[in-house]
Amino acid sequence: MKTVLVAALLAGCAVFSVTVKNDLRRERSPLQTLKLGEKMPDFTLKDASGADVALSSVLKDNKVVLINFWASWCGPCRLEMPSFEKLYQTKHAEGFVILAINEDEKRPDMDLYLSKKPITFPVLIDTDSALMKRFEVRAMPTSILVGADGKIRQVTEGIQEYLSAFVDIELKGPQGKAPELKSVPGKK
Repeated sequence: MKTVLVAALLAGCAVFSVTVKNDLRRERSPLQTLKLGEKMPDFTLKDASGADVALSSVLKDNKVVLINFWASWCGPCRLEMPSFEKLYQTKHAEGFVILAINEDEKRPDMDLYLSKKPITFPVLIDTDSALMKRFEVRAMPTSILVGADGKIRQVTEGIQEYLSAFVDIELKGPQGKAPELKSVPGKK
């Protein structure tokens, strides 16, 4: 009986390993309008206090930017937020920033969520989901990792399981000869 259990466990680990490896080798973005290796289109949105925030300005001051489309009603989005906050707190001094683009239809819904689960990275308001429509984002959460050169490194629909590792690789920059990142579909 033990032999069967061990064999089943090893087979499960092998399947998991192959699945992860294949996910990391994807070379196409799941979004047709945002291609890996191309320049991330600039945009300007208002933050929670009403000030304009332009991606181009954020990129000037940071090495790596994560753009995350989310909403307070989205369960997977709520699951990601604490890990995003932790990652932001540990990597912000190295040049990492998160732009959380809120897609709630009613601003009070976002405000209520953030009052219960505060975050320290910028939250931008996508009025009428205009940016979401422009980039043809079709699932939430959707995350876009942009390198210091302004190029799209990764696009993930669903929860991003390996974000910390990808951010570390990007922060090392060209001197670390990091492998080019690929698209990871995540879990919806």
